[in-house]
Amino acid sequence: MAKNNKLSGTIATISEQEKLFCEEYIIDFNATAAAARAGVAGGHKAQSSAGWRMLRNPLIVSYIRDLLQQRSEHIAVDQFWVIDQLLEVYKRCLDNVGTNSAATAGALKSLEMIGKNIGMFSERHVHEVIANMTDSELLLKTRQIMAKHLLAPEEHH
Repeated sequence: MAKNNKLSGTIATISEQEKLFCEEYIIDFNATAAAARAGVAGGHKAQSSAGWRMLRNPLIVSYIRDLLQQRSEHIAVDQFWVIDQLLEVYKRCLDNVGTNSAATAGALKSLEMIGKNIGMFSERHVHEVIANMTDSELLLKTRQIMAKHLLAPEEHH
């Protein structure tokens, strides 16, 4: 059964399963898990393929954006607030990098989440890039990102 996508003002339709996928996807931004929770049949590989396919459908992407916008308005939080909070976590973690492995993990996770938020890379690409970087390359990159943000912190407000 198709459902009108009126959130974005379009008359386009997406199926009930696609709508459920969208609602599940915005929980954790994991397409494979969202496909599984939305009832996509088959195993992990089939659900992964279905999630990947759905995220390339412009109607589904539009619906996801609309759902995220609604959620953001509902909780009075926007992406800039979230990025600011992630940067604060990153700064606190960076003070302890080298002495605390949890701090290193926290700093990297904050950077990953910021990058995802601004659409720098796909989830798979993040892991490939990080896995191929040395610790010094990661530290250099994080310092470059911080320096860039600190030089122009008010551009996003």
